[in-house]
Amino acid sequence: AIPLLRLSFAGDISSEVRDAAGREHERLNDTESVDTFCVALAQREQDHDRAKTAAYALGYLGEVRGLDALVAAYEAAWLPAVVAESIAAIGPAAIPVLLELVEERPALLKRSSASTVFDELRSDALLPALIERVEAIAQASDFVPRATALMELVKARSPLDKQLGARILELRP
Repeated sequence: AIPLLRLSFAGDISSEVRDAAGREHERLNDTESVDTFCVALAQREQDHDRAKTAAYALGYLGEVRGLDALVAAYEAAWLPAVVAESIAAIGPAAIPVLLELVEERPALLKRSSASTVFDELRSDALLPALIERVEAIAQASDFVPRATALMELVKARSPLDKQLGARILELRP
């Protein structure tokens, strides 16, 4: 069935059929289609519905190879709820990539949709990754702005904000 589903997702004239085929890829755990979904997501301006299906499929396949395409969609503020759900579905493997992105581009956090992705992530996975990240950058000359960006992520998530803040103060009193 997988080859027929791939054909249907790639070229059926009906968006409903393409969507159904994409969702079946998820259910059948067709990880060989990750590249196809990445391309479809990258072409989101040409075919919105196909890209949306691809975003969901990438998330639910749980393949880290699809993370770059999802992060690019996140940066572009494309369907924040869909992208957030898909990134969260990948799980803890997505967190380090997202944290580095926020450090490099803290202006992303100023968008109203920016926190959606982080709100979807479980606290028990997010906190250890945040602490690991601040420990890794503790001696960096630009520690303060980078740590500030990381704190911004959890400012409304108590007790994460307190725990991360305490660790930052331990590292750089």
